Amino acid sequence: MIFTSYVLLFNYIPKHRQVMTEFLIQLLRHGFRKHALRMNVQGTVPSLRKPVFTEWQVLIPNTKEQKPISYLLRCLDKTIALHQRKLEKLQELKKGYLQKMFC
Repeated sequence: MIFTSYVLLFNYIPKHRQVMTEFLIQLLRHGFRKHALRMNVQGTVPSLRKPVFTEWQVLIPNTKEQKPISYLLRCLDKTIALHQRKLEKLQELKKGYLQKMFC
């Protein structure tokens, strides 16, 4: 269902603007996701309606600027994921030490 929604988004991108795939992925991952969650219709089954796409306004830079922006966001995503994994390992280590301390 989400994949279909992303495909529908292509209908709303201006024809005169070229959008790099990597930039579009980052745009959907960061900007659109927040917008869609705000506009989400609450019910038994969450859904995305047409206004979610038509009311989403975003500035699309030229292709020369899209590449470094998407690269930066991809690097930030990887760094955040790395730090999250480190945090999880440290929390497990802390839990283990606390168990040893009080046994």
